[in-house]
Amino acid sequence: MEPRYHKSDTVKQLADTLWAVFEHGKTPVVVIDDAHLLPEASLQELRLLTNFAMDSACPMALILVGQTPLRDRLRLSCYDHITQRLMVRYHMRGLTAPETGEYIAHHLKVAGRTSPLFTPEAIEEIFQYARGIPRRINHVCANSLLAAFIEQKELIEQKLVLRVIQDLNGN
Repeated sequence: MEPRYHKSDTVKQLADTLWAVFEHGKTPVVVIDDAHLLPEASLQELRLLTNFAMDSACPMALILVGQTPLRDRLRLSCYDHITQRLMVRYHMRGLTAPETGEYIAHHLKVAGRTSPLFTPEAIEEIFQYARGIPRRINHVCANSLLAAFIEQKELIEQKLVLRVIQDLNGN
């Protein structure tokens, strides 16, 4: 669909398109990633999209994906109009320490590594730093891999991970 020039026209165009797809027996799925970064005006427009024909049918599935600030923001009373339209909510918790080790091992296996690359102490340090958040785990692991390559290390130990974390923290 080619968006219209004026924003109000574009919102109506999107609503009409979603409804047309729905009337043909399909439910469009709209996924908004990094929804925690949406300005209030955009959240209001989402409310308008979910507002039409709500009594008879919901012509789309809306998935808001974001970090914890999205959940906190939607708890505010000024967003009741949006939260009333949410059918399902799910908050992913961070990985546990054992899950973090399994997560790292899985990625290494997919990359073709058959033997351990990180010591258990290094994995524990990664877990402590990343608090189980996969993006942070990936970040510290990638930097640790680079540091190990530069230093020609076969095994990534706690000491190297601590150095990488210090660099990531700007210390």
